[in-house]
Amino acid sequence: MKRKKEPGLPARAVASNEKTLAALTMQLRSSVGVIPFLGAGVSAPFDYPQWGAFLRDVARNELNARDRARTLKLIDKEDYERAAAVIAASLGTDDYQRAIAERFSDDRLQGIDLSQGALALVPLLTSGPVITTNFDRVIEHVFDRAGHPFAERVYGANPDEVVPAIQQNRLVLWKVHGDRADRRTRVLSELDYNRHYVDLPRLLELAFANRPSLFIGCSLRRDRTVEVLQEMRRKYPGLTHYAITECPPVEEKYDQRNQALRALRVRPIWYREGKHEEVQSLLEDLVQRVSSYRLDRGKATRVKKAAARKVPTAALKAELRKIREPLVAGEAPPYVPILYKLTRGQISFFLGSGACMGRLPLAGPFYEHLRKRFTESEGSGADPYGNMERARITQHFADKYGREALYGEVDRFLETTGPRPTAIHWFIATLQKRLRAKGYRPAPLLIFTTNYDDWMERALEQSGEPYHLFVYRASDPHFGSYLHRDPSGQVSLVDRPRHFRRLADEATVLVKLHGGLAAGVDLPISYAFMHRDFVELAGRIPRAIPEVILDRLAAMSLLFLGSGLGDDSIESLVRERQQAGASWAIQLGARKEMRLYWQQLGVELINTPLEIFVRELNRRFEELAPIRGR
Repeated sequence: MKRKKEPGLPARAVASNEKTLAALTMQLRSSVGVIPFLGAGVSAPFDYPQWGAFLRDVARNELNARDRARTLKLIDKEDYERAAAVIAASLGTDDYQRAIAERFSDDRLQGIDLSQGALALVPLLTSGPVITTNFDRVIEHVFDRAGHPFAERVYGANPDEVVPAIQQNRLVLWKVHGDRADRRTRVLSELDYNRHYVDLPRLLELAFANRPSLFIGCSLRRDRTVEVLQEMRRKYPGLTHYAITECPPVEEKYDQRNQALRALRVRPIWYREGKHEEVQSLLEDLVQRVSSYRLDRGKATRVKKAAARKVPTAALKAELRKIREPLVAGEAPPYVPILYKLTRGQISFFLGSGACMGRLPLAGPFYEHLRKRFTESEGSGADPYGNMERARITQHFADKYGREALYGEVDRFLETTGPRPTAIHWFIATLQKRLRAKGYRPAPLLIFTTNYDDWMERALEQSGEPYHLFVYRASDPHFGSYLHRDPSGQVSLVDRPRHFRRLADEATVLVKLHGGLAAGVDLPISYAFMHRDFVELAGRIPRAIPEVILDRLAAMSLLFLGSGLGDDSIESLVRERQQAGASWAIQLGARKEMRLYWQQLGVELINTPLEIFVRELNRRFEELAPIRGR
């Protein structure tokens, strides 16, 4: 019988990580979470020295020959406490403090983008205490930049401040070894450790017993923290902690390191030896896992594909041929900059009800239908609702008959016609394939829609373009959140949208801003359709929209097609962009005051028929010369 091959070290490390990340994700999604414990490694990317490097630098540059030789020998043995004691005695109190303050000053942070990197992800993983052994102030600045400033900083063994911070789960930074500017609480030399580690172990035990810690940038080898963990293991054998740590390159050392961490009740999350940049990827993965949870607990339910068309562009050409010349020509749109951005993946499409080109009886016809229902139910020949705003008409209907009755009316209207994508849908759905045919390397599309139909989805499916679908929930269950269906059909609820920062598959992203139909989602259909819905949604943006969408939108111009820009949620989305790049809205008959208002928000309203615009844009796109040599 052939013996089954044992998995190699990389496979073992990956399998171990998956189990540990699953457990850590469950802990992070709990009410208590974890306490991040940040070591010198998190400051290394900002050019702050590790302990050994700091001591070696001071010894070589500031000590006399005898003390320098003695200090370097101790550093080679990794006896940092005694090495620091020699330096402190040799330099004297004031010069020793000066050396620390200089090498750990904030000057190194000038011109650095603190919103990027591994440490910038830590504020997303906690709302309570953070512990560090670092003297520098990188952590404080990063949390400030992330919009999560610490309520206070606590230095050293200070039970009056440490205990309440832990028990009340307050966002406090506990600098257990002090701060670069405070010699009273600093812990570096053997003398410092002996003085401060009378009370510190008891306070650290309190923190470790309160909830799991997540060690990042910590060696967890020969230090006082390890001694505390060893003592905790004997007192509380059921405790578990986590650490992002280097994976030894050979199996024998891997097993030894694994056993040593297990003895501390620490579950490792491995990254390859020397590949410290992988810490960021691991944290990104962790933040993503915490951001949502699957609604389909079993296998992903694959969405039934629409009947594929052999030549999707033929549908586009057929739809373009149906467009008739309008009575009003309108003004000339800025085709050149729009095409330029299209070919470079710098345009996000925004579809309104006009994108259906009159084929779906929503918008005006639907509101007229509701008016008639009101009039008939009250037995009056007069129409008292004629001047009521559209969103208030639906609000009034729902207030009188209930939201489900309103949904029933919408469903009946949606069922009056099957999916009939227009030239606009086909232009967008075939764009990626046609760009690739011309030699471009298009970025994934970002499409917003306020429509409730599934015509955009059908066009993408028939064009063979995979896509991520995000659908807003305007009612329970999951009111106020977005559902995410990935290209495989797996459905998740995004309940922590600010943490949702990446997508596993690079594909088109379709966002149904107001909810609507969503194949493969086993929940009642939900629409934002009433006045109150739009007000609530406007207040939720940007908090409700996943961060990965907002990140993409920030680098793009918006192209509004068939949208009247009439509800507050659209304006809220536009304001969130905070982007100077021009955007455009194709809107025939736009009023002067509306053009003035939206121009200030960076959106130019183009007074031209939508049908003519899409036909001319397609013609100019077809005339673009292919890019050679790619």
